[in-house]
Amino acid sequence: MPMDAEQLSQGVQPDALSTALLPVLLHEVANVTQTLTGLNAILAMEGGSQLFAERAHDLARSGHTASDLGWALAVLGTAGGSNLLLARREPRGLSILFSLLHKACRREELTLSEPTTDLPLLAPACLDGWQLPWALASLVLGSARDGGGDWQLSASHGHWVFSWGTGTACGASAEAIVRQLPGALFVANSEGPLQLRLPGEWLAPTK
Repeated sequence: MPMDAEQLSQGVQPDALSTALLPVLLHEVANVTQTLTGLNAILAMEGGSQLFAERAHDLARSGHTASDLGWALAVLGTAGGSNLLLARREPRGLSILFSLLHKACRREELTLSEPTTDLPLLAPACLDGWQLPWALASLVLGSARDGGGDWQLSASHGHWVFSWGTGTACGASAEAIVRQLPGALFVANSEGPLQLRLPGEWLAPTK
């Protein structure tokens, strides 16, 4: 069984990922606030209702972005010891966190490879729904800071294979994070990429 959030906060510390993502989250929230402020100003204008109706897509986009950002913040809080997600699951969790991770790495001038295809969706069988995105993002961040920003997630013979980084030091730190993923098989490699084999039922290809 995976550790609960309180146990995690006493063991594997998510500070690295939180520290990297919080400035990005703050910037993204500010962008949403700026858009909403502009829409509110339009409504206050004489005859602004028509212009507001023409900008309805901005309101919808802001709501969608705010929902993604709220989920990401809840993941970081849950990993830190407070169960903020409760029963909420987000099938697009990998895409949400890795999009933020790419922005965080650009802030730090780190090289991080882009996925060649759409990331798979989190299936209902994927633990509590937050551990896998948090763990994979944490692994890639640590590897990128060590100079190895290449990673890949692909389906293979009924399961999924996540590969990233190289080296025994990276592998040692990765083992602690991977303990959050019971059912996953960690394959350390001192020379080539590290591998994490994930149960096939944890993920579903995007349609």
